[in-house]
Amino acid sequence: MSSSPQWLPRKIAFTIANKGYYVSLHSTSMLVMDKDMYVASIHIYPLDRVCIARFYKYNKRILEHKIQILSLLEKFCAKVEHELVPLED
Repeated sequence: MSSSPQWLPRKIAFTIANKGYYVSLHSTSMLVMDKDMYVASIHIYPLDRVCIARFYKYNKRILEHKIQILSLLEKFCAKVEHELVPLED
């Protein structure tokens, strides 16, 4: 974790994308998709190295995605918070 905090969101997005997910990054927030399904939204506070992930409940493979993404976030973030949320209509 020696890189500057400004690069943290890009580094995380790149790492998640390398695992086969589609990642749409905007500033310090990202949307993560697998094929045509929403998986999670992630917000990063680079200066504090805090990551907050919200996983969408309706995805049938959410547990698999959650484990994989959380293990990646733990490599970069000092603190990781997560929750399951319903997808809003």
